[in-house]
Amino acid sequence: MKDNERFLVDNIIMKAKYLFLAAAALLAACSDNDDIQNNNEKVAAQFTASLEGATTRVVNNTWHNMDEIGIYAVGENYSNQEFQTKAETGAEKADFLPVDGVEPFYFTKADDIVFKAYHPYNKDGKLDIKTDVTNQKDNQRNIDVIYAEAKANINKTTADFKFKHLMAKMVITIKVGAELTSEEVFAATTTFKLNGIKHQGSYTAPADAITVEDKETDTWDFTKCSYEDIVEDNKIVKRVYTLILLPQAMTNAEFVAHAIDKDFSNTVAFRKKPLLAGKQNNISMEVSRYSLHVTDAQITDWEQTGEEEGESIIYPNKQ
Repeated sequence: MKDNERFLVDNIIMKAKYLFLAAAALLAACSDNDDIQNNNEKVAAQFTASLEGATTRVVNNTWHNMDEIGIYAVGENYSNQEFQTKAETGAEKADFLPVDGVEPFYFTKADDIVFKAYHPYNKDGKLDIKTDVTNQKDNQRNIDVIYAEAKANINKTTADFKFKHLMAKMVITIKVGAELTSEEVFAATTTFKLNGIKHQGSYTAPADAITVEDKETDTWDFTKCSYEDIVEDNKIVKRVYTLILLPQAMTNAEFVAHAIDKDFSNTVAFRKKPLLAGKQNNISMEVSRYSLHVTDAQITDWEQTGEEEGESIIYPNKQ
């Protein structure tokens, strides 16, 4: 082969190498940064959910079969999509899948996507909250609003939601004094009331807080609300009320009780601590023949009981 012919061949080979390298670099850049074009290789986001801390729910600490959550993908055209779990009731962690008619979320880029979720689900993404129902026991799962957010991407497709409570919890324990019986303390005529509490609010998804209406209820009788009787030696020694309330200052709160044919009231213990989202206020009382001993409110994590401190004594109201 002549020199000029060899030069031409070498030149063509060199140009081919440059073209090959340029094409490879372009393909690599496309795979890293450009949108995914191949519809046959769609990658869908997966969603798991538990609750922050000890995966605690108000009533039974767990998810229920067929529980629904609403999911948002921030910055994407994917809002308030309904997802449901098929996990057995009692599961602490559950997978959530889109309900019939809802498309999964498909990643179209390599960037992280922020997902937000809430429960209980509402098709309009809005919840009207009322806590002054006569019997919260039948309604607590509907007013225990929870919220979470998590990130996922095409390489890490699972968004692991850790839900947190947006409501507050108050646990009121009524103890039977040594000289009394449970039949006397919890007689049919006994009533327990919380006055000066804000009971109406709203939630608009995917916010991370509740909006509380500035309206207080004069009187709220919670005697028939959710409670658990603690029994020792076949006797009820105390009754524990678990109440779900809106986060708020307790500026005008008042506890009023009618027991053993006497009226008692207290403001100090209930106004001392505010109701905080995701927190639990604990108040313990002991009914005696002539007074009601009250333990001041203590704030703990949602799932904890807390220590009792700062006892005060309430005497019957003068007639």
